[in-house]
Amino acid sequence: VVQGQMGKSSCPCIDNVLTHVDMSMYLENNNLVYTPPGSSQTYTFQSTYGSGGCKTHDKSLAPYCSRDTPPSWCSIQWCYVDANACSGVAKIQTRYFAAVEDLYFSYGTC
Repeated sequence: VVQGQMGKSSCPCIDNVLTHVDMSMYLENNNLVYTPPGSSQTYTFQSTYGSGGCKTHDKSLAPYCSRDTPPSWCSIQWCYVDANACSGVAKIQTRYFAAVEDLYFSYGTC
């Protein structure tokens, strides 16, 4: 299985996460807005966050990866994947957009 910009063929990256039916509830002014559980602070991500291929989507982003010493996962490539079309690699349900059912991401496809 060849690994590339769009992930492994057995678990391809989602080209546009905004096509997911439930993502509209997180969309404001063409950006994705994340509010951590138990917090009133919101964080704005580009609408392409997690989409369009394997990238370090979290690098330098608040709330976790903008710290002086960010967690190691901040610099690892990943992408959102369709859980029903993903096999052979680990996939994790997103916690950022918890109300969106069946939205998974994978480091392993990248």
